[in-house]
Amino acid sequence: MQAFRLMLEHPQFQSHKNDMVTDYKKQLLSAVELSRQAIQPIQFRYRAEDEDDVRLSAPLLKFDIKPAGTLTVGNLLDHLTSANTSKALNQQDVLQGLNIFLRHYTKQSPDHITIGSSSFPLRPTDTDRVGLQGGLQAIRGFFSSVRVATSRILVNVNVVHAPFYDAIRLDLSMKAFQATNGKDPYKLQAFLKRVRVEVPHLKARKIVAGRAMPRVKTILALATKQDGLVNGLPSSNTSLPPKVVEFGAGPKGVKFWISDDQKQLASTPQALMAGKSGGGKRLEQVELSAGNSGCEVSATSGLKGHYISVAQYFEQQYNKEIPTSLSDLPVVNVGTSANPSYLPAEACVVVAGQNWQQKLDPQHTAEMIRFAVRPPSKNATSIERDGPSAIGLSNLTRFQFRYKAAMIPVSGRILAPPKVLYHDPQIQDREAVKSPMSSASWFMSNKNKRQLKFNSGQTLSSWHVLVLEFNGQTNPFREDQRLQGTLRMFSNALRNAGITIPSDPSTDYLPMRGVEDPALEAKIRVIRKKICLVILPEEHPVVYARIKSIGDVKYGVLTICVIGPELAKGKMSFMSNVALKFNLKLGGVNQKMDDEQLDIVSEGTTMIVGIDVTHPSPGSSESAPSVAGMVASVDRHLGQWPADLRLQERAPKEIVSSLDAMLKTCLTRWKNRNTEYPQNILVYRDGVSEGEYKSVWANELPLLRKACRELYLAEGNDKGSIHATDNKNKKNTPAKDEAQGTGKADKQLPRMTIIIVGKRTQTRAFTADKGNPPNGTVVDRQITEACNWDWFLFSHKAIQGTAHPGHYFVILDEIFNTGGNTRERADRLEGLTYQLCYLCGRCTTAVSIPTPVHYAHSVCERARFYLNRYYDSAAQSSASRQSGGSGRRVLPRPSDADIRVHSTLRDTMFYI
Repeated sequence: MQAFRLMLEHPQFQSHKNDMVTDYKKQLLSAVELSRQAIQPIQFRYRAEDEDDVRLSAPLLKFDIKPAGTLTVGNLLDHLTSANTSKALNQQDVLQGLNIFLRHYTKQSPDHITIGSSSFPLRPTDTDRVGLQGGLQAIRGFFSSVRVATSRILVNVNVVHAPFYDAIRLDLSMKAFQATNGKDPYKLQAFLKRVRVEVPHLKARKIVAGRAMPRVKTILALATKQDGLVNGLPSSNTSLPPKVVEFGAGPKGVKFWISDDQKQLASTPQALMAGKSGGGKRLEQVELSAGNSGCEVSATSGLKGHYISVAQYFEQQYNKEIPTSLSDLPVVNVGTSANPSYLPAEACVVVAGQNWQQKLDPQHTAEMIRFAVRPPSKNATSIERDGPSAIGLSNLTRFQFRYKAAMIPVSGRILAPPKVLYHDPQIQDREAVKSPMSSASWFMSNKNKRQLKFNSGQTLSSWHVLVLEFNGQTNPFREDQRLQGTLRMFSNALRNAGITIPSDPSTDYLPMRGVEDPALEAKIRVIRKKICLVILPEEHPVVYARIKSIGDVKYGVLTICVIGPELAKGKMSFMSNVALKFNLKLGGVNQKMDDEQLDIVSEGTTMIVGIDVTHPSPGSSESAPSVAGMVASVDRHLGQWPADLRLQERAPKEIVSSLDAMLKTCLTRWKNRNTEYPQNILVYRDGVSEGEYKSVWANELPLLRKACRELYLAEGNDKGSIHATDNKNKKNTPAKDEAQGTGKADKQLPRMTIIIVGKRTQTRAFTADKGNPPNGTVVDRQITEACNWDWFLFSHKAIQGTAHPGHYFVILDEIFNTGGNTRERADRLEGLTYQLCYLCGRCTTAVSIPTPVHYAHSVCERARFYLNRYYDSAAQSSASRQSGGSGRRVLPRPSDADIRVHSTLRDTMFYI
């Protein structure tokens, strides 16, 4: 960003300085037309933020200024106010430009941290931050983005939260991390890698704009035995390599070489930290002998000097600047591997405003949720009162923008909640009865408080219970008598829910010797039961990942994991929730709906598909892949949703490259259940950003068509329905006319409707008294575009905090475009989408997104467990050890075999 700041300060731009903004990447925008002189190439020497003057050795930067066109906001407004809703306009360039203007204020402000479309205060108040365990903190900020709607341009503002490193002394940060994560140096190194620290024991290098600029260094790694070596030989940049007793050694265990002619240099400000090597010549032969202050060294070249520990060096040189005695915490290398520079933790302070980019562990996630969850009234007040100034909305006035800093009123519809059906065993004809609901949740009981049963309860012919013990963890089932008593209670809960259990389970115990104990695989391998219930003493993601990979992929054993202390409480609500998973994994149907509520699905000719993609998170291995997951219904009851998983060709890649093969698998399952292929395919596609809508239409739709052609035409199934002609010669856009379908015939192929689901939308709505909208609220106008078919749906009841809707965008509709009016089509599809939120079999509440999307997300999460060593930095510590402590995770690229579910489980809901 500094290079762009310097460019904007260049004399060439002085006359336009207040008219220009940039994205600090490659785009420069001006509110007025630039002169010919202003668009000439620019070159200047780089000046760092902590420098007043340009160094003679500073790199020369060159910028070519090339006009890319004019972004006319008036054309966009004309389009938004046009009565011709079928006319499409490429509005992304204009929106991108408006967002650059909007975010320029926070990006150039020294008091803000910008992360994507969100900004956070660098020095938050106590009410806007909370300390997390492990050296992290959470900060509250604001999201902002320019959006378009019918007849107007809007700014979407929302309260957001993000984790940051706590701006404290590094030794305190290390201790906080070790207190919650243990003293594994590999985990600590992953935590500290690329963290910037101030070194206050050294005088500020420069005074810039009247402010002292502290020296800032970036942590490369902890100290390793390979430091100062290249291919096992001393680096050409060092006189003698440092001596490190072990990976992650403390200041007493790391020694560096100071030759006699460098001693004076080492005590001057130019030697920024201990171990910074001088430019001595390479020594080919040395003799070492022990000394009081280190190891005296003589060489055939005649050069003399000695080794000194980091602790000794800092005690001698900086005992006044660092009054705290040095601990045994690891020193950090702020140089390079070939030319290391070491600092003790007590000599560093973590620079404020550094975002934590790795995946949060469950404990941190829970703490973040507690901080982020606020009553909707507080979030609404923050958005109205603090949002406009925090995002710099007033800064737009100098670019001739006018705005109204107030929430806009919108109207919505409230859909009636569906009726969820279960079986009542006391009704002789076994008809389904309605479960009473309140606030989008319900109990498996009728109005007489009689226990209801699953619609299709399965038989658990045989099952096994494996009790795990971890070192130092209390096992509530150490006594077999207590275990058997709890299992009898659990068996009764399964029977009450409708699962037939002819026999008691077999049981086994395993005291695990570490998370990689091979005995775990040996125990699961010999299980010949229908399901294995694994009782863990506590939540342990690495052990859980091993259980799922061993059971699902290697040996085809269905596993359900529970936490022992929770099961031991004997709460019927807990056991009933576990029963939901048992029945789904066994192939049962938990809840259903009346046929009249499911529209065209009730005819038994419509297959519903959910698609999602998961990507590597920051901190993952370089060879971690993206994984695509697909689930699909197998009949009109919508109770079973088997899945398929495939690796993407590269990561991160959102567009699914093997979509045709995945859909063929799902279509084959449908045909096996129903004797013929479905006439309609309703697709809910998750995980796609707005900029990729066209890519889904242009790249994924042809793959879906291809799968249908290969199966339907080969089968000669002429009972299918009409669908729109293929898109080879069509305009490559998901405009409304394409979304409606054209009705042109290829009668052997199914009709298709594709809806993109946005589950992480930042749009929020509040009632007049700043409460949450009721569940079932639909908003499909005023904040949407007339030329598109999209809507927001609040399908669930927010238990706490502010409710967030799902956003639905139809890019193709051939199923519901049957000649009815637009309102009727919207009611049918939007209503069906709402009903699907009540059919998630793993819970007795409505979920925030339709069930197929919810399940597709779950199956992608299961794939992450199969590939845990690629995604989870904690699980990669063994790979780091194998690389000699360098922290590099050298892992071969995974193959589809690593996530290919065992053949005995592929038609089950193994991922529940």
